[in-house]
Amino acid sequence: MTFTLTQAQIDIVNGYLTRRTNANGDYSDAYEKIASWLPDSPEKIWLEGAAEANANRGGYALLIREYSKRQMELRDIPYSDALMQAASNRVAVKALTDIVKSRRELSDGSWLFPTLDEIADEDASGVGEILFAKLSEKDSARGETNAGWSGTILFSALGSNQTKRLHAAGGDGLDRLDDFKNILFAFDAYATALSAVKSADFLTDQTLINWCNDIGIGWESFQEVGFDKLRSLATENLASLLTGDAQEFGKLIQSIGVHRALDRLRGAVEGKSHLGETIEDNFTSKASAFFLKFDTNLIQSTETRFFANAGELRDLAFTNVHARAALAGLSQIMVEVDSDVASRFELHDPSTGEGNITENWINDRADFLALVMKVDYPSGETGTADIVIDGKEFTAYIDVESGYINQNFSFANDPKIIKFGSSGNDDFSGGGKQDRLYGGAGVDTIYGREGDDYIEGGKGNDSLYGDAGSDHLIGGANDDQLHGGESGAHADILDGGEGNDSYYINTGDGDTIIHDSDLVGKIYFNNVLLGNNIEAITAGSIIYEDDARHRYSLAGATLHIVLNSGQKITVENYALNTLGLQFENTELSDTVNRIIGTEESDHMDGTDNQDLIEGMDENDKIYAGEGSDIVRGGAGNDRLFGEQGNDVLTGGEGSDILSGGAGRDVLYADEKQSFNEARFA
Repeated sequence: MTFTLTQAQIDIVNGYLTRRTNANGDYSDAYEKIASWLPDSPEKIWLEGAAEANANRGGYALLIREYSKRQMELRDIPYSDALMQAASNRVAVKALTDIVKSRRELSDGSWLFPTLDEIADEDASGVGEILFAKLSEKDSARGETNAGWSGTILFSALGSNQTKRLHAAGGDGLDRLDDFKNILFAFDAYATALSAVKSADFLTDQTLINWCNDIGIGWESFQEVGFDKLRSLATENLASLLTGDAQEFGKLIQSIGVHRALDRLRGAVEGKSHLGETIEDNFTSKASAFFLKFDTNLIQSTETRFFANAGELRDLAFTNVHARAALAGLSQIMVEVDSDVASRFELHDPSTGEGNITENWINDRADFLALVMKVDYPSGETGTADIVIDGKEFTAYIDVESGYINQNFSFANDPKIIKFGSSGNDDFSGGGKQDRLYGGAGVDTIYGREGDDYIEGGKGNDSLYGDAGSDHLIGGANDDQLHGGESGAHADILDGGEGNDSYYINTGDGDTIIHDSDLVGKIYFNNVLLGNNIEAITAGSIIYEDDARHRYSLAGATLHIVLNSGQKITVENYALNTLGLQFENTELSDTVNRIIGTEESDHMDGTDNQDLIEGMDENDKIYAGEGSDIVRGGAGNDRLFGEQGNDVLTGGEGSDILSGGAGRDVLYADEKQSFNEARFA
């Protein structure tokens, strides 16, 4: 709908501009006069509200002024009533000037009245020029955008969506750090302003009719315009005024409060959880300290993304460092982090030991976040409520950095523990279940206790103790100490990662598998270093023994150690003379016979000399004969016979029968197979 004014009315408006303010120092009479010329419309409502605000009378004026005051406080700008009045008068001058601009004169001599969106532009820029003049010239709260303007919220009731000003830094959506800041500030400022209006007894009844009357505009004016939006304002349901991801973020704020939402944002930026640090009483100081770290260019260029579902963030985290930082912050907000933060979240490469973020960490952290998000939305308003987190087990999730603890079944005793350490030096332990424990940065000491545990040390010189159970320990970067403890049905797996790592095995611990990416480190048995005077005890250097009668044998890149206690250590991807072990006479002699089977079921016989026999696939029957031989069955259900000499027999995959025969033999069966049989002469 368009409106026109007569030339006589335009002359009156020019008269107000020439006169400047009235005796009370405002332009309220000008607003009222112009409003009387217009039919019921959003433009008329704005003029009536502007008159109230400019004269500083009634609840509407208080709402606008308290909103603006809070915005200034959050943006670290001193407030005064005089400054607020100056801003209100600037808006009046700009609005009146826009009415009489020559471009509005039509050919018939009438004047086209400004549209509501044009009025909004003059209102926003006028406030920004005065209240936020101390901000950077490109700040989104200054100038034409003015994200700090009360109209970003209040104009919604007039049928004009000005909320786009809150997230105008990048594209149309919620995609920049500045967007999150502006929405946080808008929600907080409106809640503060509405509370002030209620405290002043302007709002004595929350029905929409009384809300409009008490606010000083009148229900009749609003009956035809913006009913749903007005209801949202009256009930503080600001999220309904927003769209897309901005609306989802608004729902989060309404569910957990601006203070907790700020902690999510801080966590994503810094790559560590801040849950629970910010409360209502310290929101201003926390928000100011956080956002002042960013200059205007940085905050408006830093890319962001909001996730309504933790599963989507998990999927992205396998390839995106910013997503991994968000998981570390227990935040559904992903922020483009700086290089220092990104360096803490490099993906772990098991083959090289580089990087410290494993797939297990990503999965467990995403499950933790999903549980946090379930608590955020107890009514199930978002997709997160459909996620089942460890539904088969009672699980407690613990974040040492923030002290945040959550449990998927709060009534359960002795749950499985999934615990994440801090950036400092931690000392903690698991429980009696299959726990998963993550040290993080710092010098950490972690105990698995009972159960088959998974433990990561992360960065720092960590000490990891599996204790009872079949445990998997990953030291990570730096120089770590790994203690497997008593293994259960399966061998302990000790993975030192990068650095000079130490592996400790004791009598009674059971079998151990060692991975060491850089093969720098040492192995200890009962606190005594392995590898003292390792010498070949068979011709051709196939089997070795040290002074403590520990037996060593090499099968390709795998080193097998049988301790004098009978326990086995398997070092995978081993290279000679590493991990503190020095072998003498390591070259196979020229007299060693190499006998290789086919892909079919083979029957093979060795010689009277030293043999290396490999069965390959299918079901093989191999007789090694005399000499100290190495026999590998490979895949299939094999029968291996060492016969004479000090032999090494490895069954491989399948259900195998191994018979050492005469001599000091070493037999290796695959524990994963359903049946293996070992026979000794």
